[in-house]
Amino acid sequence: MQPIYTGVLMALGCAIYTAANAQPAIACPTAISDIAAGNADALTFFQQRVVKPADVGTAARSRPEGFETPEAHGARGDGVTDDTRALQGALASGKGVWLASGHVYRFTRRLRLGSGATLSSDGSATLLMSAGLGGFDNQVARRADAALYSENGVGIRVEGRNINISDLFLVKEYADGRYVIGIDVVDAAKVSIRRVRLRGFSLAPGIVTIRSSDNVEFSSSLIHASCTQFLEIPADIATFQITGISIDDSRVRGRASTHLRLHNNVIDDVRMIPLTARREQSDGINFASGGVGLGSVVSDNFISRVDEALDLFGAGINVHGNRLAATGTVLKLIHGARDIVVGGNEITPGPNAKAISLYRANPPELGRQVRDIVIEQNQINLEATQSRGVVVDLVGEFLPTGITLRQNKFLVGQCQQKTIRCNLQQCIEENNEKVMARGGEVCEE
Repeated sequence: MQPIYTGVLMALGCAIYTAANAQPAIACPTAISDIAAGNADALTFFQQRVVKPADVGTAARSRPEGFETPEAHGARGDGVTDDTRALQGALASGKGVWLASGHVYRFTRRLRLGSGATLSSDGSATLLMSAGLGGFDNQVARRADAALYSENGVGIRVEGRNINISDLFLVKEYADGRYVIGIDVVDAAKVSIRRVRLRGFSLAPGIVTIRSSDNVEFSSSLIHASCTQFLEIPADIATFQITGISIDDSRVRGRASTHLRLHNNVIDDVRMIPLTARREQSDGINFASGGVGLGSVVSDNFISRVDEALDLFGAGINVHGNRLAATGTVLKLIHGARDIVVGGNEITPGPNAKAISLYRANPPELGRQVRDIVIEQNQINLEATQSRGVVVDLVGEFLPTGITLRQNKFLVGQCQQKTIRCNLQQCIEENNEKVMARGGEVCEE
């Protein structure tokens, strides 16, 4: 008989509530759910939002020949027993590791996947990151790699070559105000992460982090139901953030990540209360250092209910086919972003939000100038906002330059709404179109 997990997972996501005579506020609820119900909800949530269902693929139905099991090393998979040692023992065996159907493996310290490792299931097994003392209880007062990426700050460390993770749930038992990362890919190459569903996180530089790595694929996966309303702001305010996927938030020996493929993922409901001077800091995908990402593709992702959908500091990145929405800025280009193509995306800012913003160098250095950006064939829906579709900084040193805007369709509520702010010296505009969102009337320019 399969073990039955009867524990509960707190705070599956963020909700909006309105108290009597009070302004609406974002809060992380205290509703509870068991693991099986949460997993079923996650699958439904993903299926309703995924952009390319045909690209998702399917899990293996049974354990492949030659794969090891955690049970062979003493795991119980009952969601109660601490299976950390058994899981790591299986991963260290040199064989692929297969998680049993429907089992819940609780673990309390970082697991490491080295070169050649494979971790998978039939799509129904769960790795449960234990909260509280003795588990993933990482509290960070200042930004430092030793603290952020510690034994109790990272669930799965991926480090080496030819590593695969697929078809499982990675669930964090919720505890607000804890800096905990789900998967940390560091100094790695030829990594594939597919059909993984992550939820239950609060503060994190990235629920998934990729650092100084090459040829990493993260695809057909779900990051959702993660939230913070933590009141104790760290002394280092830059640490106060929650991000779905973060690339090169820190680097190993200064090396930048290249040739990443972030494809067909759903990142939704990753929220925080805007408590700091920077206000809300929740991102979908963040290329977090200037010049990173050469040869990378960000394609066909669904990103919604975040402050910023894409925050790009990188270079040589192709962004296409995504469905993007946000409450702050949908797509931000800043801090040295260059040689980026943004094409064929659906972009929808919320009320009072911005669609695409390109910023001057900050600090004002030539190496941090945004340049050589192509924005083409996107559909930008401005019906819910009075903001322009594309806003380029016009004042300051090292302004964005070499910007091409062509064949974009702007859906507006009123034809008099402005859609682009950019100087002729900075931008080339070709065949952009303004259309009434309701009725499809083409507006005269």
